[in-house]
Amino acid sequence: MIYLDHNATMPPASAVAQAMLSILTDAWGNASSQHAVGQQAKGALAAARATIARALGCKPAELIFTSGAIEANHLAVCGLHAAASGGRHRGVFSAIEHAAHLKLARALAARAVAVDYIAVRPDGTLDLDSAAALIGPDVGVESLMAANNETGVLMPVAEVRDLVHSAGARLHLDAPQFIGRLPFHFAQSGIDAVSLSAHKLRGPKGIGTLLVRHGVTLVPQVQGSQERHRRGGTENLPAIAGFAAALERISDVASEAARVAALRDAVEQGLRCALPAINVFSAQASRLPGTSYLRFGEVPAEVVLQRIELLGVAASSGSACSSGGSEPSHVLVAMDVPRDEALAAVRLSLAKPLRRRTLSTCSPICRRCFVHCWRKQRIPLEPGLNLSSIAGVRNHESHDPQGQQGRAERLCAKEGPGGAHCRDGAARDVGRSRHARKRLATRIAPDGRRYATAHHGRSATHCWRGGVR
Repeated sequence: MIYLDHNATMPPASAVAQAMLSILTDAWGNASSQHAVGQQAKGALAAARATIARALGCKPAELIFTSGAIEANHLAVCGLHAAASGGRHRGVFSAIEHAAHLKLARALAARAVAVDYIAVRPDGTLDLDSAAALIGPDVGVESLMAANNETGVLMPVAEVRDLVHSAGARLHLDAPQFIGRLPFHFAQSGIDAVSLSAHKLRGPKGIGTLLVRHGVTLVPQVQGSQERHRRGGTENLPAIAGFAAALERISDVASEAARVAALRDAVEQGLRCALPAINVFSAQASRLPGTSYLRFGEVPAEVVLQRIELLGVAASSGSACSSGGSEPSHVLVAMDVPRDEALAAVRLSLAKPLRRRTLSTCSPICRRCFVHCWRKQRIPLEPGLNLSSIAGVRNHESHDPQGQQGRAERLCAKEGPGGAHCRDGAARDVGRSRHARKRLATRIAPDGRRYATAHHGRSATHCWRGGVR
């Protein structure tokens, strides 16, 4: 299986599993306990905190461990808003935040907090004019994602930071997709609070952190003595150790980002050559190095995803199911993408484990998937396209869009221990063979060529134009 859903989660590194197992077997105590077992765990916690702080460019005291990025986002937005001085009653988000973050915004609005949303342009980039108009002296906190999890578009963080600080407000950055993929240093960023999650860095699930700049006031949302009284609850030490191991193994982020971006560009170029119906959203914008958000004509994403999974590729969609029906991505809706095109959106997200040789199979797989979906769904091709240009078959073979006459020109006619011979009209011969049992099928190979399969009990003969396979 070719895994192309790294924006959803990443496979944990072996060093992460080893670090977690070491804690579970050797330092399993409660870090709040005063006896030797607890103090051993406390030492392991301090060491992991120092490792994470060093990797992120922050002070150990600026780290607050949480159960993940969503909890960190809630703590940041609610904690910063509660700490805002009187008169700062408004919160600002972008229209394309993560779906869970937008739910938080709606929950705040239900509690009589004034909430506004910054618009985006058709290419998915943030509209800075809209941001400047909305960020004023009555804003307590502005929350912005560093990079969109669907399109991969990078947000103008520095420009928004300057707008927010000029208004005397606090800026929170939701950065689980950004950190580890592009260079980041908290002390140099000038941002007040940053959220991230370990499992987007090949670490364990269920652990994240909120970085809060020294001197920034944050009202706790879960009471307790842990994390300097800012987030109560016994620390998940095995996961924290895994988090530290995941960050420790990351090196030379800039060169790795360039390599992954080159892979993404190669995949997109290969798909464009194989499938003229491919359209990449936000292709001209600055994006995460491994994210490609595209559509296969207007073939529904759920159809494409089911088919490419059968062919060995795991990917995801920007669409979400609501009330038993498919709804388009809120990100694409904010970009004014037509509904049918938004429902066709598929996200391919690449990361470090992938190599060019592995990805070279994606184009023929996607081409085969598209032709199959087009035939089955009978979806009209876009103007200027014909099936022969996509499938790589002769023009006269594409005149039958429903596949009623789509048999290969040649099929194996003679079988035996010494092999077989193919000639014109062989489809009828094999179809009448006593071995064939009248089970004849025409298929499309990953490279787009057509072949016919004649089934003989439990075996099958695959005949290409010009030979037997």
